[in-house]
Amino acid sequence: MNRERWGNVGLVVLAVVTVAAVVLTFLKMERATAEPATALPAPTASSAATRPRAVFLGDAYTTGTGSDGTRWTTLVAERMGWDEVNLGHDGTGYVTSVTGDLAKKYCGLDRCPSYGETVDDVVAAKPDIVVVSGGRVDGTRKVSSAAAALFADLSSKVPAARVIVVAPFFDDDPVPAWLTAQASALEAAAAEAGVDYIDAGQPLTGHSELLSGDGVRPNAQGHGALADAVAEKLGD
Repeated sequence: MNRERWGNVGLVVLAVVTVAAVVLTFLKMERATAEPATALPAPTASSAATRPRAVFLGDAYTTGTGSDGTRWTTLVAERMGWDEVNLGHDGTGYVTSVTGDLAKKYCGLDRCPSYGETVDDVVAAKPDIVVVSGGRVDGTRKVSSAAAALFADLSSKVPAARVIVVAPFFDDDPVPAWLTAQASALEAAAAEAGVDYIDAGQPLTGHSELLSGDGVRPNAQGHGALADAVAEKLGD
């Protein structure tokens, strides 16, 4: 008799526990339905990391003419984590443009513009960085006024961009006095405009093996040497 009574008590307890478990499960489901978990916001385009866009202005040293396709601007952009936009034109400078047959050969246009005349193209590229390199083609012509106007124009029209002026390069021959004077004028103009100026030296001096067959423009190895020098200065 006692055994039967305890058996009945066990059945009652089991039934109560079962009912409680069902009720608790129902309450949890109801709470989950009433208070859904907050989802994390989907990543937006603005939050995605992007590479800075660097626009390069310059002459044949910037375009890579005479090389095998290697150019120091591309090498520097890769090292710095930039996206390169190359707006260089052979035969051009701060005050020098190219017209006629040479223009068609160099840039495929009736006229290859000087650096200052390329500012609208720079603005259209929406740069984060603008690198201006060159001046050799200008020779002994005065570049101070044109350089000052260019740097001021860039600072005004792309105010958020970092403007970097690179001292003009020369080939394997000793650097002429006029190029040294030009570099000083460019440095002064950059300082006046409040933009960066770097002098990466003359990596090609005394190294004919770094030049292409014309003895003026760098070959692939020469562009590598220029890239090393510029990247080192940018890393300072």
